Amino acid sequence: MSKWIGAVIALALLLAPTAVWADGGFFPPQHPMEEPDQMALLSWQDGQETMLLQVSFAGQDPDFAWLVPLPAEPQVEEGPFGVFSDLQALTARLELRDEIWLSRDSGLEEKGVQLSAPTEAGTGVSVLQWKQVGLLETTVLTARKGWELEFWLTDHGYTVPPGAATLFDGYLQKGWVFLAMRVNVRPLLMEEGSPVEGLVQPLLLHFSSPEWVYPLRISALNGSPSQITLYLAGEHKAMVDGFGLDWANSLDTRDGGYPSLVSFWRMHLTSLPYLTRLGATMFPEQMTADLVIRQAASDEPFRRVVTYTSHWSALYLEAMASRFVLRAYPDGAVYPDRSCGRAEGTAMLGRLLQLSWALPAEPAFTDVAPGYWAAQEIGQAKAAGVVEGYPSGEFAPEEALTRAEWVTMLMRTIQTPTESETYDRTPLYFPDVNPGYWAFAVVQKAAQAGIVRGYPDGSFQPDGQITRAEVAATLSRVLLQMP
Repeated sequence: MSKWIGAVIALALLLAPTAVWADGGFFPPQHPMEEPDQMALLSWQDGQETMLLQVSFAGQDPDFAWLVPLPAEPQVEEGPFGVFSDLQALTARLELRDEIWLSRDSGLEEKGVQLSAPTEAGTGVSVLQWKQVGLLETTVLTARKGWELEFWLTDHGYTVPPGAATLFDGYLQKGWVFLAMRVNVRPLLMEEGSPVEGLVQPLLLHFSSPEWVYPLRISALNGSPSQITLYLAGEHKAMVDGFGLDWANSLDTRDGGYPSLVSFWRMHLTSLPYLTRLGATMFPEQMTADLVIRQAASDEPFRRVVTYTSHWSALYLEAMASRFVLRAYPDGAVYPDRSCGRAEGTAMLGRLLQLSWALPAEPAFTDVAPGYWAAQEIGQAKAAGVVEGYPSGEFAPEEALTRAEWVTMLMRTIQTPTESETYDRTPLYFPDVNPGYWAFAVVQKAAQAGIVRGYPDGSFQPDGQITRAEVAATLSRVLLQMP
């Protein structure tokens, strides 16, 4: 006996066996069927919407299906694997603990089988197309009335919950169609009655739509709350009323860390520079209309950070990490008390105000090779007069920054030359930074502005190494006027 699931398309869920989901839910006549994950990457350009969809399944019934309402007949094709695991890794929240930042990723594998084409539609229902896509038997349907569609679905083995016909009518009156997708995993079973679980290959849909829409209303049939995650590719940051922001930033397609995502983006979304991830938990009574995706007020980057630490710099670290200024090391740790390197500091200054300094990167220093991870930022910073090398022509990118060097770089970034010459010579803010010290002027100016502070004994220790936590604190005071 088949099940159906009215799909609202774009979820990343972790569910109990009896739960139902934001994409309509399974309605099994005998055994519960879980959909641990359903995810989609959505974009909309010039009246054309693109949807990359992937679902996983787990339960006792080897035959199940779901139904997706769409504004127009879609082009259906098999999508690439790896995109969603890359998306999950890229947009994972960061958990700031005493010594480590954690992110999570997951994934499954699939196998393919062949299903049979559908029978002819009954009166009032038209089969617009049928296509076999790996494990999926896909059928695009249209109907005159909701009850006719309900009858056809029931006649073809779908179990339809009460109230479905009335909801179908709402979509059909707008001229929408329904994509029915059936999965038969019986050939994969070791023996009849054994549990089934796996990941259906991604499905790529292209269809016309007058607006960027997320079909949510059909999910009210679930009768239970749903956690919804949306990945949105656009020209700018996106928003949906009632949804929280989890991640937003321009996507760097030069990043070799996410090859599947970058490859897909270059092929299908090349003119869309921005990626947004939104999330919400919604109750059936809230699912009264389909969601319309709109442009946000600004393109300010954001990443959700959860803090579990008593470190004095926790708020500063969280503020800078959420804006992509501060990054974790490859092992996932942030190490707030580790000294900040000269290359690290230069790169963070560029991220701070999203600066490229509009200057071409030049061969900066003899010890900064063109392939070095921060070569461009260092070259631009030198051309802008923010950083200087040593008399030998070297920059020493891996060496630790001193507190005086960091303050000098920071003040050069945020001030004009005229402003940098203006400072109070009195009071003397730090006893160990006297008027004869080479960075006296910038330290005085930074102290006067409340950007830097001394140690409990009143000293500044200008030649001491500055830590990543201290860098995050000064950047937070500059960017966010934090205390």
